[in-house]
Amino acid sequence: MSAADLWFVSYHAYDPHPGRRLELDALDDLLDAAGRPRLPVYLNEWNHNYFGDTTAPEVKGERAVAFAARTLIDLANEPRLAGAAFMSALPGNVPADPDQNTPGLVIAQAIYDWHGDHAVLWPQARAFALFSVGMGLGEGAFRTCPVTVSDGTAALAFINHENMAGVVIVNDDAEPLACRVELPTITATAGDLCATESGASASGFQCDRIVLAPTPGGARVVLTIAPYSATGLLCS
Repeated sequence: MSAADLWFVSYHAYDPHPGRRLELDALDDLLDAAGRPRLPVYLNEWNHNYFGDTTAPEVKGERAVAFAARTLIDLANEPRLAGAAFMSALPGNVPADPDQNTPGLVIAQAIYDWHGDHAVLWPQARAFALFSVGMGLGEGAFRTCPVTVSDGTAALAFINHENMAGVVIVNDDAEPLACRVELPTITATAGDLCATESGASASGFQCDRIVLAPTPGGARVVLTIAPYSATGLLCS
């Protein structure tokens, strides 16, 4: 096998901030040295950690929604990645064996529980639902756009495949967050505000109509984000 046989790169990232620990510059240096620059890069597993019995609140507790949403924002803002996959789509309440060759393991790296004839989604699944369904980002290609929020607050502003603008903001703190959101290129005057959190009901998220304040060439809104939660605003 030679470098010419290499067509893509895939690897795992387990970290409290997996979307910020990708080492893509170092990877590109290796690809350049091998004469295979800018090959597609896939993050084929990511999560907070890789321990099957973890009790980390980012996986099994109150911080799960905020962790998943914050990581999705980091990954969406990384154009060098061709794709990224959450670990895992296994159930978190039944043994993974024999399919996964792990006798007796009931994995904590999961996204749902299985109850014989139906599944119950874990809280982090609500973060995926907010992005994919609530904001329409799972229905086709989208592009990111500028947003200004409080220092240290994770936010993603976007235009989805239906040309609808929006923003997702994450509060990864134990206290409510009052967040001023500036959208300098989005001129909408109203939108649907959808919130989800780890303690919310399994139905996912609830949406309410709100008004945005106009700014020169854009819009502004002040939002209160619940602890350890994600909130999305889809403008219309």
